[in-house]
Amino acid sequence: MYCFYFGWVPCWEDEAAHSEEFSNALALAQDADAVIFCGGLTHRNDLEGQDRHHLALPDEQDVLIEALLQVNPNTVITLVGGSPVQMPWIEQAKSVLWMWYAGMEGGHAAAELLFGAASPSGRLPVTFPNSLEESPAHKLGSYEFDKSVYSEGLQVGYRYYSTQSIQPLFAFGHGLSYTEFEYENLQLLAGEGDAAVTATLDVRNIGSRAAKEVVQLYLQDVEASVFRPKIELKGFEKIELAPGETQQLSFELTARDLSFYDVDARAWKAEPGEFIVHIGRSSVDLRLSQSIVLEIH
Repeated sequence: MYCFYFGWVPCWEDEAAHSEEFSNALALAQDADAVIFCGGLTHRNDLEGQDRHHLALPDEQDVLIEALLQVNPNTVITLVGGSPVQMPWIEQAKSVLWMWYAGMEGGHAAAELLFGAASPSGRLPVTFPNSLEESPAHKLGSYEFDKSVYSEGLQVGYRYYSTQSIQPLFAFGHGLSYTEFEYENLQLLAGEGDAAVTATLDVRNIGSRAAKEVVQLYLQDVEASVFRPKIELKGFEKIELAPGETQQLSFELTARDLSFYDVDARAWKAEPGEFIVHIGRSSVDLRLSQSIVLEIH
């Protein structure tokens, strides 16, 4: 097996060299069995005291990625960054590895994931929107030089997307694995004392290799006296399962988990009524749901 490397010259630095390296990249990719594209953002883009003006990858990386995918569909997109980006080529890409800023051992981690020595188990802690205009802060808020109005209220991040039934590019909590997991046997039990509700379920590894899974619990307050987001994350647990192994998980929800902040009373308030517990792999991939009616005093 032969591996080829080429350098990327940003278009703003040397246009002639940029054009030459662009052609070299496509020529190498066309003859390769597979391509690993490494790009993304740097601290020239992600830094304090300066906002990004758009969600596009800098330096015409999207143009190169689209061209690489055309000449070699077996191109793996590996991106570094600290904030979401648009991916206009996502429908043509078979796989994307998002590395954040992984530090000095990031290269070793990426190699182990790409070549199968380890199974991915990370989850997105933010929503990746399809566009900047879709982001609630930009769609609902008003930001001026001397005054900003954060009118999105509680509709922040995934709460906005779930409440408004908008499918983002990648949802909060999203992450893939080299195996498959099955969720079953969700049971809810009204508790006593601090535990208002106890939720139990079984998670089974139905794939062929050991891997870690992040099980997420979201709560829905069906009817409240004030506006509530459709769902809110109330708990998660990361487990490791061998092929065929099943593990039972238990989540305890307290009265505080069922509460909202009452601005008039200046205190947390839990109201009686119906709540729905959702269990899944992300804020949109909810595998199990069950309701319970609680009498809260």
